[in-house]
Amino acid sequence: MNHHCTQEEIAAVAGVSRQTVSNWETDRSLPDIISLLRLSEYYGISVDALIRKEKG
Repeated sequence: MNHHCTQEEIAAVAGVSRQTVSNWETDRSLPDIISLLRLSEYYGISVDALIRKEKG
């Protein structure tokens, strides 16, 4: 995403720690459904768009 947010900012939106966001970014863990819903509202996109990776 090109929103230029810090891990701390995203963590605050999702209600998780900065380390949790780091783990999402490095594929060590996945967000729970509540975090996905909060992030989809923040970014103004669907949960589906958050969880799907572009093919190509």
